[in-house]
Amino acid sequence: MGQKKPPDSVFKEAWENLCEDFSKILPASVAGKLGRRRWGWKTVALLTLLELVVLAVVGKLIYDWLTG
Repeated sequence: MGQKKPPDSVFKEAWENLCEDFSKILPASVAGKLGRRRWGWKTVALLTLLELVVLAVVGKLIYDWLTG
């Protein structure tokens, strides 16, 4: 593994790590958009919102089942 150039800030380093991690799990068409500034934050926000909705629905179903 080659040496990476140190990032300008902690935020840039975090963004690069996030893009790198997402590129491993997302389809190439979506992961490629993360590198672009214009679409990157929108994709992350959409994925976070989707995750919260799914967790809320699953949590509600489990709660109803347990208290049922």
